[in-house]
Amino acid sequence: MRYLACLIITILGLTLQGCLPVVGVAAGGAAVYNRKAIENFVNDQHVESEINKAYSKNGALATDNHIVVSSVNGNVLLAGEERTAALRDEAATLAQQAKGVRRVYNEIVIAKPISFWRKSQDATITTKIKSKMFVAPDFDPSGIKVVTNNGIVYLMGVVSPKQSDKAAEIASTTGGVKKVVKAFQYIT
Repeated sequence: MRYLACLIITILGLTLQGCLPVVGVAAGGAAVYNRKAIENFVNDQHVESEINKAYSKNGALATDNHIVVSSVNGNVLLAGEERTAALRDEAATLAQQAKGVRRVYNEIVIAKPISFWRKSQDATITTKIKSKMFVAPDFDPSGIKVVTNNGIVYLMGVVSPKQSDKAAEIASTTGGVKKVVKAFQYIT
């Protein structure tokens, strides 16, 4: 049974990118939705879409780069590779102008875009971390978004300091991880 649960979690990790709205089942089988979490999720998806759309309309940002855009609660992470510092800064400026953006963390490096093979390794690392989080005792991963780029893991979400530390520990002990960057908002 534990094997089946791990398999399902792994498959979900491969197909889902980021935080999911909080959905649970109450007594009697009725679904319980956290409306605010769903609204935040939809808003973050819209922010990511708007930023990616702005990049695709910009000729210089649309080619020969690799920019990963992730948003949690209006806080946007830009990771990846860009050819020049000017283009990296332009990417951050466009992201900041998108409606709903509170803050931009610009982690784009000046380098050649990573290979498809490296991207697939990063996806595997993200899946491993999410799987480990889901089976960790006394740990709720529902508010944590994991983004991996070139072996660097970025952790985002609205969490307690204790959750932050546990998430970082799980990520840092996962094979293939070069570095862990916490970009959390903290609750008390």
